[in-house]
Amino acid sequence: MTETSMASTNVTAQWHTLREGLYHSEYRADFAVSRTTIVQLSENRYLVYSPGKNNVLGAEQIIPASAEVILLAPAYAHISGIQLWAEQFDHAQIVATDKVAKRLGALQASILEPESLSLPNGISLHVLPENRMGEVWLQVTKPEGEYLLVCDALLNLARLSPKKWVRAIQWLYGLRLGLQVTPVFRKSVANKPAYRDWYQANFSQLKPLTLIPCHGEILAGESVAADILTVIQQRFS
Repeated sequence: MTETSMASTNVTAQWHTLREGLYHSEYRADFAVSRTTIVQLSENRYLVYSPGKNNVLGAEQIIPASAEVILLAPAYAHISGIQLWAEQFDHAQIVATDKVAKRLGALQASILEPESLSLPNGISLHVLPENRMGEVWLQVTKPEGEYLLVCDALLNLARLSPKKWVRAIQWLYGLRLGLQVTPVFRKSVANKPAYRDWYQANFSQLKPLTLIPCHGEILAGESVAADILTVIQQRFS
């Protein structure tokens, strides 16, 4: 498999099927474009990774009203849509790491304990070590390969905003085109060698790998895991 970017041409609340049981939608958030991903865990159980405030409508076409729904806030800045999704689905459970749960306040998120969620075989959560943003990744193993959902730790931008003032802000935040680690995320990692070694030990050999970032294009191929390792080694040397 060659490495390919799977680009969405329009930023709308329309949902797209990546494969059976795996759906994603892009939406505008502040001066960036973000992605929400729905993972079907069983016949009537779903996990929503980074619920967005502008794409809850239409999700009911994927998730039945009676379903149990895990709403995962995967990082410190990804909480804006949690309340809307919790109101949309009666059987919703909000989960987050302790750093993120404190920001959710009255929404009373459960502190993330992956083993207590009874996730099916082939689906696992990974709390990033030494990370002040409280980020969590989601790994999905399928017969055709691995899928890795990441939040702010990795971006894969194909374009910056066409608006000059927005593009200027993006540039100040260190946003660039292609696979990257931003300066903001790099600063959030307290022990950089430990984080680098953690990725290498757990993810660098996954192939083929489909990277599903919250920000940027989906990237799939045999070399994706190794390419990520290269970027991480450069930024966390």
